[in-house]
Amino acid sequence: EFAKANITIAATDSTSNITARRSLQDTWHFALGLHYRLSEPWLLMGGFAYDTSPSTDANRTLDLPLDRQYRYAAGATWNVDEQTSLSGAYQFADLGSAKVSQSRLLPGTVAGEYSSNYAHFFGLSVNRTF
Repeated sequence: EFAKANITIAATDSTSNITARRSLQDTWHFALGLHYRLSEPWLLMGGFAYDTSPSTDANRTLDLPLDRQYRYAAGATWNVDEQTSLSGAYQFADLGSAKVSQSRLLPGTVAGEYSSNYAHFFGLSVNRTF
């Protein structure tokens, strides 16, 4: 179902619904992570992950411009006491160049490249055990 995209085209006198089928392929995910106890209250974390592209350049769509992905992450946990810990993490994702060339659903061709296809993720958490 994820490979289907429902598209509605509305004009002043009519509405059309189209279901586009993305040509997605299976992906591989490889990851390596580590935890390092710096001192008793501090735990440092780091990691790297790689995902293969879910589509080829010829089948990539504008609404899902995913290419291969490299992810780099770092974080830390501070144990405030035996029941409470605070954590923070950062992840940088290089989502690839994502070349797109479409000419299937509507007349015309759309072609381009997402040259700076990056994402930044930040996370904070509080963990309390009872």
